[in-house]
Amino acid sequence: MKAKKNDLAAVIIEPVLGGGGSIPATKDYLLGIEEFCHKNNSLFILDEIVTGFRFRYGCLYETMKLDPDIVTLGKIVGGGFPIGIISGKNEFMKYANTSRFSKSSRAYIGGGTFSANPLSMMAVNSTLGAIKKKGSILYQKLNGFGSETRKMLDKKFAGSVITTGIGSLFLTHFLNDSIYKINNATDAAKCNIKKLHDYHFHMIANDGIFFLPGKLGAYSDAHTKSDINAIAKSTDKFLTKFKK
Repeated sequence: MKAKKNDLAAVIIEPVLGGGGSIPATKDYLLGIEEFCHKNNSLFILDEIVTGFRFRYGCLYETMKLDPDIVTLGKIVGGGFPIGIISGKNEFMKYANTSRFSKSSRAYIGGGTFSANPLSMMAVNSTLGAIKKKGSILYQKLNGFGSETRKMLDKKFAGSVITTGIGSLFLTHFLNDSIYKINNATDAAKCNIKKLHDYHFHMIANDGIFFLPGKLGAYSDAHTKSDINAIAKSTDKFLTKFKK
């Protein structure tokens, strides 16, 4: 970032890597990026499309004492409906306020089919209302499911995998001779991706447990303890098949 500081308008980063391997960033790492951005007059943008409302009623950055300038949200907020949200500090969001400035004097955010779509807005209101009503009980359940699953998978694979994630998210990384730890996306990419795909396709084809092959797993309120048991049984069958 120092090498690009004169051209650095903003840094955008996920507090937990989604497609990059379900790897949580450390608080100090994110704070370091934030401090650099603020000293450099660059924007610090957090992508909380995966993490927003995933672990608590709100964003993850608040639990890490971060001070992002802009936060993006989506997915959970819309309860399955198409939604993308840009939120942030008034000093920056005011430039996108169409009621105050002409197009020539503001940051133009183009309209689109789902921009402020009434049906998506109703879905957001209903989803967040339902989550808020269930409160901490919901998150205790989901976070507990994730923690139990990560521990169960690591135990069953007996050192041949590392299961990363946080809260209700999890992803199993199959280790090989070149990798023995998972700290970042580069580490994740060095793992045995083919075996991970084989594992996910095995669960899809044989036991009706759906994963985007190679991508993280995520629990929702629709899941129950029986789903953890189903993953455990399917994993046992995969291990038996693999040993042969």
